[in-house]
Amino acid sequence: IASGETTHHEVLLRMRAEDGKLVGPDAFLPAAMRFGLMAEIDTWMIENAIAALAEYRVEQPELCFAINLSVNAFESENLATFVRAQLTKHAVPAQSIVFEITESLAVRHLKHVEQQIASLRTLGCQLALDDFGTGYSSFSHLKRLTVDYIKIDGGFIRGIVSNPMDQLVVQAIVTIAQGLGKKTVAEFVAEPETEDLLRTIGVDCAQGYYIGEPSPIMKALSATFP
Repeated sequence: IASGETTHHEVLLRMRAEDGKLVGPDAFLPAAMRFGLMAEIDTWMIENAIAALAEYRVEQPELCFAINLSVNAFESENLATFVRAQLTKHAVPAQSIVFEITESLAVRHLKHVEQQIASLRTLGCQLALDDFGTGYSSFSHLKRLTVDYIKIDGGFIRGIVSNPMDQLVVQAIVTIAQGLGKKTVAEFVAEPETEDLLRTIGVDCAQGYYIGEPSPIMKALSATFP
């Protein structure tokens, strides 16, 4: 927010239907979870996102990608090994990848998540705790989850300009994050007034339609899912 630079892109997943139309994740991920396909989707996402980032970084060498993973990925003992192989294959530096996991999933599977976070951080990758602030005793989770970014849930951001309570919550999150050496990201920033207020509060980064709307993916990401 301070510099106005675009430093990260969040990778969003879509499925192309048989008629050629793009289908949002809400329409197919629940089915993928029921049929045990999330591990394959996570693997596909990591492989193709890193391949795409290698292309982006030719012209934007400092660009980072944020990649959402399911809890299934964090339960895999081979996650860090697979990520390392893809980073090596595409010559992408580990620090340019930020893996995201939602706070609710991280807390429900805390032991596995802690272990995988440690392995990924050893590689040099960064971690983000997504949708922060909606869980029970959110601040206590920060003692155990060694992440680099705290993504403030959009529910606190949408109406923050006119809602003093949301302002207090976000300020508290920023204060704690700064004390722990973590950066904050505000989701759902849709107008300049919101960004101005977040700058005053001290939020580090912002994402949302005012910052940049979702755009078409590169051909590196349009491979066929097996």
